[in-house]
Amino acid sequence: MEGRWSGDRIAWGCDIRPEPLRRTRAMNFPRIGVAAAFLVAAGLTLGGCSGSDGTEPAAGAGSGAVAIKSFAYSPSPAKVKVGTAVTWTNGEDIRHTVTSGKRNSTDGKFDLTLDAKDATATVTLDAPGTFPYHCAIHPGMDGVIEVSA
Repeated sequence: MEGRWSGDRIAWGCDIRPEPLRRTRAMNFPRIGVAAAFLVAAGLTLGGCSGSDGTEPAAGAGSGAVAIKSFAYSPSPAKVKVGTAVTWTNGEDIRHTVTSGKRNSTDGKFDLTLDAKDATATVTLDAPGTFPYHCAIHPGMDGVIEVSA
């Protein structure tokens, strides 16, 4: 069935014009408010990157915190003093291990499993030295702890 054009309508009555856009209250939200909210959120997030007194943390300060993210340990090497607890936090939704020793030659000092995101495991090393570790599940995930007196 062929229709004939009559202005903006087809002969059998179908309107081909789109309905006019109706402004809603949400559309009236000032765009400057969105930008300001974004900048405030970014400032609060980045503000947490400095030390407690507002200065940047010293390099190699030795907090003992190691993050697991993107199939890597960070920092590596983790530098700590004797007796400082080293805590790994799994930042991924998959299982990882923290197994002491080099791959294919573990030394049995520790073997930790972090099953899920935000899981943590802690080890305290009481002697100075360099301690390699790896994820027994994922090849290429290797790290080092450097313990100084």
